[in-house]
Amino acid sequence: MKIAVEDLTAFISVVAGAITGVLIISKFLNGLMTKWASTLIEPIDQKIDQSNREIKGLIEQNSEDVKQMKLDLCKNLLTRYLSDIERGTKLTEIELERFNDINSNYIKLGGNSYIHSKIDKYKAQGKL
Repeated sequence: MKIAVEDLTAFISVVAGAITGVLIISKFLNGLMTKWASTLIEPIDQKIDQSNREIKGLIEQNSEDVKQMKLDLCKNLLTRYLSDIERGTKLTEIELERFNDINSNYIKLGGNSYIHSKIDKYKAQGKL
């Protein structure tokens, strides 16, 4: 059995053509599948994005609420300590350290009110 060069060339051409055809068809089908999957996923993706935006907004609001609660708590504790000083109660060393810790937190949180003037007044008088 002799194989002619022409037969071999024809066979290689057919195989190459078949491979090329399969590649073109698979690329086309891949594009269709990608487009189809995108149309299915896009609404879900949009809902997830919307939910993420809503959750982010709630987290930011919650963060602001927590900051305000911390600020109010610090202000209440500082007011309590200042009231004790005003009544003539001498603060212990531990109470004074705690007062300074609370005041530092109050300032870090952005607290700025009548409390500062009272603290400055009592510091000038040597009560703090």
